[in-house]
Amino acid sequence: MDDLQFLVHSPSGTATLFIQHADSSERTITNLSMELMEEKCPLLAAKFRYLDDHSGPTYTIQGMSATAVTCFLRFVHIGDYAVCEESAGSSVPPLLHLQVFHLAEMWVLPDLQQLVLQYLSNETDPVWGSGYHPAELCEGLRYLHVELSSHVDLRKVFANYCVTNFVNDGLGNCEIFRQTVYQCPPLFRDLCRANMEDGFSNSSAFEIIKLPVCKHPLHDRQTVDPATLIFNCEFHPRDESVIEEQPSLDDDDGDDGDDVSDDTVTVTEGPDSDDYDVMSGATSPRESEASNDSHGFSIISVEEFEWSMLELGSESEQSTDDESDTGYASNSALVEL
Repeated sequence: MDDLQFLVHSPSGTATLFIQHADSSERTITNLSMELMEEKCPLLAAKFRYLDDHSGPTYTIQGMSATAVTCFLRFVHIGDYAVCEESAGSSVPPLLHLQVFHLAEMWVLPDLQQLVLQYLSNETDPVWGSGYHPAELCEGLRYLHVELSSHVDLRKVFANYCVTNFVNDGLGNCEIFRQTVYQCPPLFRDLCRANMEDGFSNSSAFEIIKLPVCKHPLHDRQTVDPATLIFNCEFHPRDESVIEEQPSLDDDDGDDGDDVSDDTVTVTEGPDSDDYDVMSGATSPRESEASNDSHGFSIISVEEFEWSMLELGSESEQSTDDESDTGYASNSALVEL
């Protein structure tokens, strides 16, 4: 797929492009035409520099695969986007498409971005697509949410693919996929949103909702880049043989107070509430009065809530009666005078 035959049918030049891989290896593409790049992709052409008077302009691209760069140059030279001629019948790893999309974004080629998006849409279609290996899929998902997280259309394509192929590809039992979802809360939200838009009609809807997700501690948004909060949680593969018992709300912990079940609890808002505040550790409504100002809400039983509403109504009626009595007394005083 690193075929450079398209350069044979393009004007020859003196520019050289170096591709540096993560493992420090390097790939070189020579005889590129500066005139053609200035016409088709001026932002990339502007990156080339002359090192001396005896050699042509050069530029080094880092962090991209040679195949992705070759696909990008192919589009620049002949306007074609073809990446799977040598692998007909099998899908191309999504990371390759995403890197080409990233290059098109860097050098502002919206036509190429649309071609890549269309290619991915066809590749992930349940009718025409051939499916991805889970490891390749997760590699692409990680790149997508780190480098291209602002592209909602791309994220939606992959979220729909994961929801549709969740059962067939065995993603629910794939620890690589579970780890990727766990370490990337935005991906989990995309999956839930895709389920919701589909009306939860997919058989895997509730299995996806139950996937584990890492919850990060609160950070100062002014000093922490949100992108650094993903893929840095330690993931522990699930062990079906070990089931951790969760404490029950009905267990007797030695407290003489009455148990309160989930269906008899309500939440009230307002800093002036005199109700029982669980978060403050108060044992009576009056003790929690000061803490309500800091939390802004209290948790009380339904019976207490209904009783407080009755008291509020009684106070309102009493206030009205007092005002009437006061007015009557004042009028009587005037009559006596």
